[in-house]
Amino acid sequence: MKSRDFSGRDRSLAAAAVWSLWWAASCADPGQGGAPPSADTAKASADVVLFDVPKGGDAAGDGTADSPGADGSPSDSGSAGDGGAGGLAILTFEVDDSANKTFADGEIVWTGSFSWDSKTNTVVYATSWLPTDGPYPALYDDGAFSKGGHEREGATKGDHIFSTQVLFHASADTTIEYGALNELGNWMWIGPNGQVPIAKGKTGVVAFPGIKIAKHGAIDLKVALDTAKLNAKMAKWNLKDFAFYIKGSMNMWTPIQLLDDGQKGDEKAGDGVLTYQHKLNLGKHDGGLNAGDEAQFVFVTTQGDQLPDAGQEYKGATEAYKDGIAAWTNTGAAGAWAAAEVVLAKDSKGKFLNTAVKVPKPTGTSCEPNCPCSPACAVNEDCQNGKCVAKTPVCSPACAADQTCEAGKCVAKAPACQPACKPGESCDAGKCVAKVPTCEPTCKAGEACVEGKCTAPQSKPTVLAVDPSKGTTLGGDAVTVSGSALAADAKVWFGATLASAVQVDASGKSLNCKTPPHAAGLVDVSVHNGDGGKAVLPQGFSYQMPPKPTVVLGAVPADGLVAAGGSLTLTAHVTIAGVTSAPGVTPDLTVAIGLGPVGADPVAQSGSFSWKAANYAEKDGDAEKFSAQLSVGAPGSYQAVAKASWKAEVALSAGATLTAVDPKDLPATLTGVEPAFAAAAGGAVVLATGTNLPASAVAVFTPTVGPAKPASAVKAVVGGLELTVPALPLGLAQLTIATASNKPIGAALPFHAVAVATPAVDGVIGTDWPAGAVGTAQNGVATSWGAGKNELKTLWIAFDKTHLYLGIAGTVEAANAIVAYLDVDYGATTGVAGPLQLQDNSGAVDDAIASAAKGAEAGLGLDFAMATLGMASFDGADLSKSTAAGWRGLQKPSDFAWLAGTVKAGAGAVEASIALKTLYPQGVPAGGAELRVVVVLGNANGAAISNQFLPEQVGQPDAVTWTKTLAIKVVALP
Repeated sequence: MKSRDFSGRDRSLAAAAVWSLWWAASCADPGQGGAPPSADTAKASADVVLFDVPKGGDAAGDGTADSPGADGSPSDSGSAGDGGAGGLAILTFEVDDSANKTFADGEIVWTGSFSWDSKTNTVVYATSWLPTDGPYPALYDDGAFSKGGHEREGATKGDHIFSTQVLFHASADTTIEYGALNELGNWMWIGPNGQVPIAKGKTGVVAFPGIKIAKHGAIDLKVALDTAKLNAKMAKWNLKDFAFYIKGSMNMWTPIQLLDDGQKGDEKAGDGVLTYQHKLNLGKHDGGLNAGDEAQFVFVTTQGDQLPDAGQEYKGATEAYKDGIAAWTNTGAAGAWAAAEVVLAKDSKGKFLNTAVKVPKPTGTSCEPNCPCSPACAVNEDCQNGKCVAKTPVCSPACAADQTCEAGKCVAKAPACQPACKPGESCDAGKCVAKVPTCEPTCKAGEACVEGKCTAPQSKPTVLAVDPSKGTTLGGDAVTVSGSALAADAKVWFGATLASAVQVDASGKSLNCKTPPHAAGLVDVSVHNGDGGKAVLPQGFSYQMPPKPTVVLGAVPADGLVAAGGSLTLTAHVTIAGVTSAPGVTPDLTVAIGLGPVGADPVAQSGSFSWKAANYAEKDGDAEKFSAQLSVGAPGSYQAVAKASWKAEVALSAGATLTAVDPKDLPATLTGVEPAFAAAAGGAVVLATGTNLPASAVAVFTPTVGPAKPASAVKAVVGGLELTVPALPLGLAQLTIATASNKPIGAALPFHAVAVATPAVDGVIGTDWPAGAVGTAQNGVATSWGAGKNELKTLWIAFDKTHLYLGIAGTVEAANAIVAYLDVDYGATTGVAGPLQLQDNSGAVDDAIASAAKGAEAGLGLDFAMATLGMASFDGADLSKSTAAGWRGLQKPSDFAWLAGTVKAGAGAVEASIALKTLYPQGVPAGGAELRVVVVLGNANGAAISNQFLPEQVGQPDAVTWTKTLAIKVVALP
């Protein structure tokens, strides 16, 4: 069928499923605009990237980008401070964060029933608030437009009140709804959506009421969901198959995953009850609650790799379920937890009811930190802040004289100092350090001891927190001390030891330093200003023994045999609890692998080993993998050992015995295949590498789908076996090598049959796409848009040395478009997750690409797209003519690159090609790249999506989401 006219950026049809999910959470994804796009350019070579070639093909211009006037207003619309010159109203909006001061410039976005043009700073009315109707203006605290900032006129820079002003042409009576998002795109508006009516012809300033973010309170909240008591309509939810999240107004609708593990507020592991404790899950802008606050929330579940935003909410058609939910606030007597009623409250749109808790006033006063325990604690418990906790375990039997008891374990005492420390020094962790100077006699009341002298302090610093609050006894950990009135000459003491590298922030509210070495245990953290002002945070830092590394030797031959006089690559997996699991390479970690005599001690007889420094290879779970290539000596037996050193801690792996023999006596081994790919049509010659592979060996290729096929012309050569590859189905196959008696040699090797072909790009899919040389993705779903008019049938894809080729059997009418999306490096961190993140609507092709379709495939990042509107063609020569068909780069989601590439449409097919150097500017990666393709059929501006995709979709969550793409391996052909 023909699609309706979607002029005016109407996204209300096919995107309805996406929109309903978005609003049901009472929050939204941001559509923020970035910097203004680059200037339009008329002339370019085939490899030059252009942005935003104007509609109609007119690429001429003066080579300058559109820019604001000197006062920050649009240069063609009058000054932002002129009361709305040219019949424009000035709309202003602000958010007051002066109570908490957690936001920075650009981290708050004004969103609403409008879309914003960042070039002219104008907004137009739009009925929906989808991210694709953005971008939306961000708020700043950098001063008024007329003074070079982004704020409304009259705003004060640096007051933590963030604002903006935009221009609006009131061509009709209009009521604009609005709210605010944080930098993560989460809903932060408080209460119902704002609404401001604007009369036709209105000029001057229209101030949209903003919000003042209340100062964070001291009240905590707990919410629990009992999965055994769920509403019957959600009975399928279980902890085995589903992941559970909670989000709410108390944390700006940020999804927080809940685990039944007894950690981070969860009361008990494995009881089927998931508990969220607010103060243990605070984000950058979150804080405690105040009496009278209404904390709205909703639970969400996901399956597999599904993201929380696409998950299922614990709601019915119009309201959330309360079954199985309980809540508490710490507003009981003496700060105890008190049950709170779970109620239903209207969301910001006033159409749905969310679960909510109204925070009551605390009962009595808090007794922290010395709340009594009632009933009294057991003999093996202590009372801490109103709760009975297990006593610190004692050591039994008693520790030796050179040990001390810590957490129930005997550990070595801090080393003594040799020689003895000088006067004025103390021994700390085996090192002599300066003592904190004392005053004799004791100072008078109101005086402080500064460098051994009594003085009347002029400043009154405070120390509120140390972050992080724990580190190793080795010292050298970077920490931030927060407080007030911290002087530039401040010194920091951890216990009785002076910290180093002290740097005080100009605000006097924080300082950075490095911890000194110290024995294990809690120490006071004190700051001493030069004038005698002093502040102490009792037991503010915990010194802990550093974790010891463990190391495991790997890649040792199973039979222990190696070639004498050759080389051997071994690996080492190093794990340091809580350290190597962090992103990046662990600082100060060094690894070596050595060969030495069997039975020799790698420590006491280290000199008898030939050590080789190992190089970092990769993260492997919580471990880090290192490798080293070692030289093997004369025939005989050797011991291989790996050694890891970190922060003065050394660990050794278990030794492995290796036997070096003459290379000709080694058993046959299979190590690889070069190259590990060939054209699916067959006929290529590859080398199976290994040692002592017999000429009588049998090589077989087993594809993922279809029968196994033997290689031909197997021939023994230097380095292995030379093989001729048979014709194979496109995709992954396994190469196995066996003896003539069918005994396998080594493990099977992965091998890729790749789509190599050079079809003519003429709009006709014929014999130039040879069967067996390329793969196809069929579509068996009947079109609902009119057979023979708007449908997708088959997708073909191939490449040669220079180009990538697409063939799409199908057709569309003039008002519709076929769009192909490409992820050229699947699994990397490049590209956008789906078309909903694309915001460039400046041209017809760009408009069709920035569609309402969604990708729900983990790891997918779209990098390029090709589109044809109404079966239009483009020859790739003159980019200004790429208005109804062409290729686009998606590196700037709001400003697509116009790329040289051919699109040719025929009677029932579209063929396209693009240079590989455009897709891979640095060349196709060594070892190849996995390329993913999906084809979408939609209307001309992408608002409506048909029921057909290529490849055919199975298990779609809704009518606009794809869950499957066609994958091929792209390699650099010789």
